[in-house]
Amino acid sequence: IHPNPVTNQLKITTSITFDSYKILNLTGQLINKGEYKGTIDVTDIPKGIYLVELKYNTKIISQRFIK
Repeated sequence: IHPNPVTNQLKITTSITFDSYKILNLTGQLINKGEYKGTIDVTDIPKGIYLVELKYNTKIISQRFIK
């Protein structure tokens, strides 16, 4: 995941093709979700620490990032 901290666009560099994403705050509250298309727009998310959950097939990868 880069850049971290992020300002506008969060990018994930991997060979895995993700289907969808969810952004959660550290209390587990859903902040944003959608179809993953190479980048995730986080412009409207307040500054803080978040988790991004990336789903592919039946698996979920979770990574922390800072806005």
